[in-house]
Amino acid sequence: MLADMQPEDFVQMDIALLKRSLTDCASAPEALKEDLVNRYAVFSVIDNSGKTPSVEAILHALFDASYVVHLHPTL
Repeated sequence: MLADMQPEDFVQMDIALLKRSLTDCASAPEALKEDLVNRYAVFSVIDNSGKTPSVEAILHALFDASYVVHLHPTL
């Protein structure tokens, strides 16, 4: 749960590199874009925790904020 998360639970990332993926991958063939963005996400990890970034990391990188929190509705 979010309330139980500690700083070490988060994946530290190079946001500038992650943002660069938006422009670098924009001209790539459609069939390759998803793989390229995913590779940028992996290369953007700056700690050695072995954690995988969220698939939504690129969305979070779009916001110029120190923290981005979003919720998913429960059904």
